[in-house]
Amino acid sequence: MKSVYILLLVWFVVACTSRESNKIRGLVTNSAMVVSAHPVASQVGAAILKKGGNAVDAAVATAFALAVVEPAAGNIGGGGFMLVRLADGRTTFFDYREMAPGRASRDMYIAADGKLDPEASTIGYKSVAVPGTVAGLELALKTYGTMKTTNPASSPPHHALDAIQKSAITNRPRIMPVLVSATNRRGAF
Repeated sequence: MKSVYILLLVWFVVACTSRESNKIRGLVTNSAMVVSAHPVASQVGAAILKKGGNAVDAAVATAFALAVVEPAAGNIGGGGFMLVRLADGRTTFFDYREMAPGRASRDMYIAADGKLDPEASTIGYKSVAVPGTVAGLELALKTYGTMKTTNPASSPPHHALDAIQKSAITNRPRIMPVLVSATNRRGAF
């Protein structure tokens, strides 16, 4: 029985010190960190910090880079939130979720018979909201960013730019079947 405990202890120590668990997945320094769902997007944010940008500059650049390298994650076609903590400790919050179109009305999902159409809010042109991500990120950048423009395409090292371009080509086949199946559900919108 004692040998089983020793074997489990050895296995635990080896598992905790494996190379995979020690793999760095973003930029970590004494004063900053950039982490995202894709290493190229993290490189873009890190490049912004290295050029003198602040955390908001890096976050915006990383978000736009993610729109290219992880297009299925939503990004610019949707909405989101950003919580910002300033150097003096104050916090602020940006809510840039999708919104209903300007001509949306309270009764737009009511069918001709006066009853709720359960599919109207999930299928078809009435189910689409106006994306808020680009406007929200731009507002955050304008309000708290320090750089004039945060252009992910011109900021990262050349290898990151190459990776973004390759990722866009690689990810295209993943996106197209989703778009095709969405448009075929109810015919053309």
